[in-house]
Amino acid sequence: MAFNYKNTSLIYLVISFIILLFAISKNSNSYLIITVAIIASALYLTALFFGSYLIQLNFHTKSINRGNKNTKKISITFDDGPNPNITSKLIETLEKHHIKATFFLIGEKIEQNPEIVKLIFEKGHTIGNHSFTHSNLFDLKTAKKMFYEIEKTNEIIFKILGLKIKLFRPPFGITNPMLAKALKNSKMQSIGWSLRSLDTIRTVEKTIKNIKSKLKNGDIILFHDNNPKIIEIIDELILFTQKNGIEIVGIENLLNIEPYENI
Repeated sequence: MAFNYKNTSLIYLVISFIILLFAISKNSNSYLIITVAIIASALYLTALFFGSYLIQLNFHTKSINRGNKNTKKISITFDDGPNPNITSKLIETLEKHHIKATFFLIGEKIEQNPEIVKLIFEKGHTIGNHSFTHSNLFDLKTAKKMFYEIEKTNEIIFKILGLKIKLFRPPFGITNPMLAKALKNSKMQSIGWSLRSLDTIRTVEKTIKNIKSKLKNGDIILFHDNNPKIIEIIDELILFTQKNGIEIVGIENLLNIEPYENI
């Protein structure tokens, strides 16, 4: 049985029903029933917590988190842009090395920086949706409000580029039943990652060390293009992959998917 929200909830309901049957029986042991109920609830809440915060588990919704492990290819992705001071310089660095990347953009920032969005696309990089606000409370929104954020961002991108976006990365990588419903209604594919660079909280040296020690074939690496250190990090990463015969490709190449709808 798969470890996901539906199956875990079903198991919890079955256990709860069995506990209820014992509770109403004459020979029930109240202490044992309470203990079992507490343990079952604790396990269920733990599953919900880790299932929400670990996108790789595909607990609430199916995300594509990595490519083929049998090929020496990886993809690099950038969240939280476009940034007016960093993204353009990052694109120059990528172009210098003939590298294609994927940018998961925030709707509000797209409105503020449409020329950078055009530049990303013109240079052959892939664009994905990263919600409209990237609010710290995004995962507490209703499915309707999440759907609105996804659709609004898609509409803004369409006005600028004429593209119908298919790829979405959840803010903070958090998933839940509301997001699963919003993605289903918007017909978006969730894209996660297999390697988190931790570039926003670590030094350049520690970030590169972390990547080098964990990098595997087919990895999708999470970076941020609002991070002032990102260009130095990417330069170091590219040198490392070149020395080790690892090819950095666009996410559509790595995963063999179409990032946009045919229009």
